Amino acid sequence: MRQIAFIVTFLLLLTVPSVAGRLIKNSTVGFEIELPDGWTELSGNDFYENLGKINLDDPKFQDLLQKNASLPVVIAAKHPEPYDDVNPSLKINARPYGAIPTRDAVEIAGLLLAGIKKLFPDLEVINPPSQKNVDAKNGAHVQVRYSLKTSVGTFPIESELWVIPTENFFYMIGIGYRPDGKTGSRDDAASSIGKMKILTP
Repeated sequence: MRQIAFIVTFLLLLTVPSVAGRLIKNSTVGFEIELPDGWTELSGNDFYENLGKINLDDPKFQDLLQKNASLPVVIAAKHPEPYDDVNPSLKINARPYGAIPTRDAVEIAGLLLAGIKKLFPDLEVINPPSQKNVDAKNGAHVQVRYSLKTSVGTFPIESELWVIPTENFFYMIGIGYRPDGKTGSRDDAASSIGKMKILTP
């Protein structure tokens, strides 16, 4: 079940953030992030509709995916939904540690990567889990490329994930985009993450 939660976060909790223009502040989880120019914050309905379009080869996991998905704290995208191609996106989740036996960001990212590899046979690791700080907070980063089957076609995906541990939970900050950049590059979302403020100890 822990691995399922990790994978759901990667493919695509706690409170509804307050938004002032493009600046999103969440005092409960404890962060601030400014969305890229022209990007749109998506709704919960957008998230679940897109989740429903994903087609996995394992029907049992497909069912678990639908039943165990949790809404990210922030979901934003370059283009309004619905969008029938890879919509460059940014998602932020905050998850309790539960039974996870480590607080090491690189190890947590490795657990996630191990689960993802089982679902996508063509998955290519571009950058393996390694230390990468966000707002001077100890963290990890991993970058992969794979093909995602959906109800409207199969698309090439490049995904990056940052894992940032705090005392009581850890952030999972993800971006996704087409490797060829046809619908938008990684730069806008990556720049927002680079300027993100984490206020939680």
